[in-house]
Amino acid sequence: MDNSEMGNTLMKDSCESDKILVKDLLKTVSMGSLAIDVTREYVLSPVFGDYLKDLQSEYNSYNDKCVEFMRDNHVQEDVLSSVKEALQRGAIKMGMKGTKSDEKVAEQLLKGTNMGIDVIGKNLNQSEEYSPELKRLAEDIESFLEKSEKELRQWLK
Repeated sequence: MDNSEMGNTLMKDSCESDKILVKDLLKTVSMGSLAIDVTREYVLSPVFGDYLKDLQSEYNSYNDKCVEFMRDNHVQEDVLSSVKEALQRGAIKMGMKGTKSDEKVAEQLLKGTNMGIDVIGKNLNQSEEYSPELKRLAEDIESFLEKSEKELRQWLK
């Protein structure tokens, strides 16, 4: 294999790694925003409600950045179909069990936040072949999730 073939192979691997990572990032931030949307009706405290509104805004901002990366790099955006979204909404509502409680909302959101941190961490540990722009975005989202995890824990009794 000559240098140009090796370069093409590395570029192809990097491209595939980027596709996997950006789709996982988009799933993570989409689900975070969706979880806040679904659990908002169970929030009692106006202060917690305001916090969640700001948190959701940050999730949506990261969602936009992921979508922009996908469009710029010609990655299909088939992440959450309406059926999957409906199932996820139902699962989140089932987790709430009709309980209006800031603590219960925080617990639900922490579960998803921890899953997101795990998914991003595994991706970042599996490959060094990511484009620098996407790796930075992944690290920013991971940092954001870690910060929100600490903040959500404050709402637990």
